[in-house]
Amino acid sequence: MMALRHFLVVEILLIYFMNGCSNATNEVCKTSIGASTQDWIKWGDNFYKVIMEKMPWLEARDACAEMGGVMVTPKSENEGRFLAGITPFSDNTRHFWINCNDRLVEGIWECDGKTDIPYQAWLSIEPNDYGVLGEDCGVAYKGGIRWADSPCSFQLHAVCKKPVAVLHL
Repeated sequence: MMALRHFLVVEILLIYFMNGCSNATNEVCKTSIGASTQDWIKWGDNFYKVIMEKMPWLEARDACAEMGGVMVTPKSENEGRFLAGITPFSDNTRHFWINCNDRLVEGIWECDGKTDIPYQAWLSIEPNDYGVLGEDCGVAYKGGIRWADSPCSFQLHAVCKKPVAVLHL
């Protein structure tokens, strides 16, 4: 019984801090946990939220972090197809930022902070660092199906992702 109680306390604290609760009363924290998935779409083991406001790559990355998530990088073709279904952008390309960049070293791409990228969906001529502005940030085209590189200063949409936190009572 004591072990189960300890497990529940640890799990509640984990959810508490994952959802940005700190220096709060339990009631406020419960509200934050409930509201933390508002407007998020559950798929598999994650929640996803489409950011409809266009912004540069760094701002999009930071906006996702402020919501307790990360900017999405599709991990499979299935996830890419799922993203294609939830990105209702008005432009025909339905493109958005992904959490990939080669800002530190040109040609060495990092996705989610790692250079070992098991799944990649680059268009056949991408990444190519085309143009005078340079293209150091990743973007998903066709709603997540294919990737390209783009100048980080461009104003694009983003999709945030965070793991599903399960509370067992």
